[in-house]
This record gives sequence, C-alpha cells and structure tokens, in this order.
Amino acid sequence: MVDGDNQQISTETNTMLYQLIVGTKLNIVNFYGAVGYLDGKNQTDLLGTYRVSDGVFFSEEIENPFSITSETKGVMATVGANLSLGFFGLNANYTIGDFNSASLGMNFTF
Repeated sequence: MVDGDNQQISTETNTMLYQLIVGTKLNIVNFYGAVGYLDGKNQTDLLGTYRVSDGVFFSEEIENPFSITSETKGVMATVGANLSLGFFGLNANYTIGDFNSASLGMNFTF
C-alpha cells in the first residue's frame, strides 16, 4: 500500500529549434525541406511524501523520491509534401534527427 501527502509530478521543459526552410509554390502539390538545430532540456520530479507499507511488518516514508533530467541537442532535417485538392489538402513529412518522426495530416482552406 502507498499512502502520502502532497504527491505530484512536476515537469519543466525548455526547447529551442532553429530552422532554415525552403519550399515550392505550385498549384496542386508543394514540396518542402528544412535543416535545423534542436536544443532542449527536460526535468521531471516526483514530489511529496510517500509512505510505503505491506500493512503489518514493513513501513517506510520517502520524501521527493526521484528526479529525471534529459537533454537533447543536434542537427535535424525534414522533408515533406502538401497536396491541395480545392479546399481540402493532405500533407506528410519525415524528420531525421535525435528523434526520427513521421507525420500525416489533412487541412481545410476557406
């Protein structure tokens, strides 16, 4: 059993992304690419008082049990495309960096 007071998770994130982006300006399909530098830091703290016990034989009180800090820095590149079909559009892009990611989306233009 875990009991306690003022238990909470606190997270602070600071990130800065610098990018140079180029793209086409065509009627139906557009392509784009970017090169950038990402600098970020994250800290997550488990705060409060935690009383851990098995009910009878064991009991321990722990205050502010742990903190996790992570950083990411590095160069990244993105390639993507946007397809415009009247007021409806589809877009897709892929980013290569410390964390690779792919995304798909749809948009409406009025």
